[in-house]
Amino acid sequence: MKIAFFSHTLAALVLVTVFSAAGSAHAADATGNASATIATPISVSENTSLSFGTVLAGASQSTIVVSTAGGRTLGSGDATLFGGTPAAAVFDVTGEGSASYSVSFTAGTLTRDGGSETMTVDTFTNDSGGSIGGGGSDSFNVGATLTVAANQVAGSYTGTYTVSVDYQ
Repeated sequence: MKIAFFSHTLAALVLVTVFSAAGSAHAADATGNASATIATPISVSENTSLSFGTVLAGASQSTIVVSTAGGRTLGSGDATLFGGTPAAAVFDVTGEGSASYSVSFTAGTLTRDGGSETMTVDTFTNDSGGSIGGGGSDSFNVGATLTVAANQVAGSYTGTYTVSVDYQ
């Protein structure tokens, strides 16, 4: 009985070893392929500056609005649109052709040259189509609102705001 059990165990062990070795003999390898594309970085640059023209401050706070077409209107208050040449800003975008992008803004401050008085530029609008052309470029116009304080000190005011573009 012991010999029969030993023989059966030995036979089973030999079969497992043979099939294990046979399984290894049928193994195969394949080579996988991989790829990547590095997109052209997106960038934005100002082509034309935003200008609110010349404004005569009133006795109350006023807002001056420049549209994406460059038109100027009195949004609120009693300031007078005095003259000058208002203009919408124009920005150029370059990047991966046919890619979609979004535009966002951070409000800016205009400070009187030689002084410390300020005005805020915000509430931006743009006419971006949100898509870079097949040639890798696009452009869009920007309008905004300027807040003029009551009896704002006369002078030339300059400053900046931030325009951000990002792939979608």
